[in-house]
Amino acid sequence: MEKMRIVIVDDEENAIEIISTILNKYCCGVEIVGTALSAENGISIINELKPDLAFIDINMNDATGFDVINGISNTNTLIVFVTAHERFAVKAFKFKVFDYVLKPAGIEEIQDVLSRVRAYLTETKKQTSKSNEINVDKIVVNTLNEIIIIDPMEIVYIEADGRYCTLFMNNQKQIFVTKSLAEFELLIDTNLFFRTHHSVIVNLSFVNSIIAKDGHVICLNNMYKVPLSRRRKDEFIEKIKSSHS
Repeated sequence: MEKMRIVIVDDEENAIEIISTILNKYCCGVEIVGTALSAENGISIINELKPDLAFIDINMNDATGFDVINGISNTNTLIVFVTAHERFAVKAFKFKVFDYVLKPAGIEEIQDVLSRVRAYLTETKKQTSKSNEINVDKIVVNTLNEIIIIDPMEIVYIEADGRYCTLFMNNQKQIFVTKSLAEFELLIDTNLFFRTHHSVIVNLSFVNSIIAKDGHVICLNNMYKVPLSRRRKDEFIEKIKSSHS
């Protein structure tokens, strides 16, 4: 089994040493690939090394753990906040962190977090492999509570929500998933989907009309309206024409 690659970000050397000691002495199958004593360095290290897991202090001198999350481009890294204040827990989960640990971190707490992270990573790989074997056209996405397999042709449009996205489905369901819009562009067929706006990707097969009023708006599936940026308008119209020719 591959070792779980971990980064620790905290502006207190003692706090980094405590977590490092627990990981090295009491946890199997882990590797600390980097540490950072500031939020800025933490962002750089996580973006460069793309670890499986990052322990991040919420309160640092130069910024907060929330700032670190906003600066991370690798959305596959799971985040565990480390804090001395439990009041940050609610906000932490709003930022879609995997978990949080109260300072001073204990052996059992760290072991419990690692156990759940490992189970999550194993299940994600299993579902991805299963999806590829069953149907290469379908995609695997993670929600906050589960891993699901989706037929991309049932997606009417995708809207960015911070570092994550909401899928608006043909059955009128909305699915919040932990993938960025940029990641979806790598998964979907660009002949069938088009990015109409910096925060929106639409399924061309659901386009009903384009309304040129108060800026350009696209009507989808007779129920949704999404923006069409001015600089993408001509390309979008050509794309629609070619898809129906």
